[in-house]
Amino acid sequence: MRERDLIEDKRRRRWVAMLLPHEFVHSWCEKHRRPAAMVTPNFHTPERTSLLWVYGGLTQYLAEVLQVRSGLTTTNDYMAELAGEISVLMHTEGRRWRPLEDTAIANHLLRAFSPSWGQLRRSQDYYDEGMLLWLEADAIIRQQSDDTELQQMRILMTIRALGPVIVVVDEADAVFGSRDMDSGDSGVSSRIFAAFAAHIGDSSLRGRELWVAMTSRPDLLAIDMKRQGRFGLCVPLFPALGPDDVLELFTIVAGTKKITLADEIKTYIREHLGNRPLTGSDVEAILTRAKERAVLAKHDDDVPATCRSVTATRTARR
Repeated sequence: MRERDLIEDKRRRRWVAMLLPHEFVHSWCEKHRRPAAMVTPNFHTPERTSLLWVYGGLTQYLAEVLQVRSGLTTTNDYMAELAGEISVLMHTEGRRWRPLEDTAIANHLLRAFSPSWGQLRRSQDYYDEGMLLWLEADAIIRQQSDDTELQQMRILMTIRALGPVIVVVDEADAVFGSRDMDSGDSGVSSRIFAAFAAHIGDSSLRGRELWVAMTSRPDLLAIDMKRQGRFGLCVPLFPALGPDDVLELFTIVAGTKKITLADEIKTYIREHLGNRPLTGSDVEAILTRAKERAVLAKHDDDVPATCRSVTATRTARR
């Protein structure tokens, strides 16, 4: 590389614009991360390079993306260069007999440029042709992935890079509330849920990320999220402050569910539950469970009586 290559725009926009990001990507792709057959115990053991087209193609693709995003070249110049690479490959006669994998296996022979029969013998085409395969893979991923998944990936990568960090999620029941496989969105919802669950449950991030899920309906959080290592600790922020508040909560929630509370139930609530830090979601869960038990026991009209046993069970677990 000559000094003028980095100064003059015309030269910089050509091969230098590709070389710098190419070698930058090479630092981890093909060198740090490489095919298993290329990991050898010593310099006497030959490397098996049959999968070099996979890694070399990815290196070339990412390098060309980076050269545009870094400003080393323009989008129009890149599109013209890409069209040229495709045209060259389409008119390379050697593709009729020599497969892409063989250009990787014989890369030590094809590295040197040959003025004779170059189109027939092929060169290190595993870079450019492998790049086109990754371009197609990227297009397929973008086509079949929902924008929500892409945004989620960016968010989780940013959070991981910022650590140590506190992440507060409002309306958490809407975010972590379901992993329904039949949501009709081609599995997008379940994949989003699984990605959040895997990230939050990653033990390597402990001490670097603190996730706080804020919700008025913790009962709607998926059971997978309410375990040790994820959201295992429940802290009520605005609990009832006394027997009158607890009774008022029960009365209001029971009214919305069209459940009539008898005087003896109100007395039970005041005496046995009045000093407990119950929230609206706790009360709703108690009444909902009581209604379910009453229906299953065929005592649809006796929900308040069932409420007493549910309350005793629920509070005993606290």
